[in-house]
Amino acid sequence: MPHAPTDLAHLVDLTKKQHAKDTIVLSQICQYLRPGTILEVGAGCGQLSYELQALGYDVIGSDIEPLFVEHMQSRGLKAMLVDATQINRTLTKPVENILTQGVSTLVTGRLGLVKQTYATIYENLVPAGRLIFIFPITKPTFFGPPRWSTLKDHRPIIASTGFRVVAIFRSQILPSAWYERMSKRTATLLEHRVGVHIGIRHVLVLER
Repeated sequence: MPHAPTDLAHLVDLTKKQHAKDTIVLSQICQYLRPGTILEVGAGCGQLSYELQALGYDVIGSDIEPLFVEHMQSRGLKAMLVDATQINRTLTKPVENILTQGVSTLVTGRLGLVKQTYATIYENLVPAGRLIFIFPITKPTFFGPPRWSTLKDHRPIIASTGFRVVAIFRSQILPSAWYERMSKRTATLLEHRVGVHIGIRHVLVLER
């Protein structure tokens, strides 16, 4: 269901609380980025795109909702409407990097939609271009299997699409708000030494 304009202030406030955590995960993934353009798919309010732009990267934020695209543009970001299952409908040429943080069509349990999303990402990367996918980890509960797809579900789809796995590691050992209360040095050390092994999100680095 699309977000209403009245939701925007609340969502922007949430991104501010995630800022410290976001800067740490970006420090982990920047080493894997190819030189060139980064397209963030499902960017929402654009917090990751904004941070990457501040670091000097050529970034395009994108989302399927005009509300978020307009917000990103108002912050000085290049931004465009993109459907994660049909990227080539609006992207004019392949890019060197695609970044996504839990976009719904990749985390869904509908594996046909997951496969379609991987395929369109693959098609819209240059040869040797990279997908970096920050993927929430879901586990079975007392009530049954996970609601969302898992890394186990994704592995055969990744292989059949043609991607090569460059790296898979974990991220985020603590709730987002906690990172604001710690020194950046302590939080970064904790993530790089412990979070990469037992964090609550996978970070997948895949190459076309």
